Amino acid sequence: MNSLVKIDLSKLLGKSGQIADLDREVRLNLEEAGLVLTRPVRVKAELTNLGPTVTLKGSAETEIEVDCSRCGRRFKTALTAELDEEYASHLPQPEYKKGAEVELTDQDFVLPLPRDNKLDLGEVLRQNLLLAVPAQTICEENCTGPQ
Repeated sequence: MNSLVKIDLSKLLGKSGQIADLDREVRLNLEEAGLVLTRPVRVKAELTNLGPTVTLKGSAETEIEVDCSRCGRRFKTALTAELDEEYASHLPQPEYKKGAEVELTDQDFVLPLPRDNKLDLGEVLRQNLLLAVPAQTICEENCTGPQ
């Protein structure tokens, strides 16, 4: 990925309950992961300071170029990924016992806030967009497959 998506959280972190809207277009290159984006990614989200954590809730929309799972034709289609992330400056220390089964909780998915308060959403966008790609893509509802 060649583009950083840095968000300065300094003002947001100043007061618990503070909310910041994010509406920005970013260029990402996800070809190394096998995903061809044909438009910039439109990120619309809300960042909320909850005191010990900051939440990011919203969506990322773009257009991708994929092969039809039925006929193999290359086509473009919209892709939307939901964003629902939580960040904290102090991550809880897990209490795991070696060799024991572990049940994951919501706390296990909290991401660290950077020390400089500049959040890079690039990796979060990459992961969420890749997970949003359908397992099968069909060019047209009535596609009958290879001709």
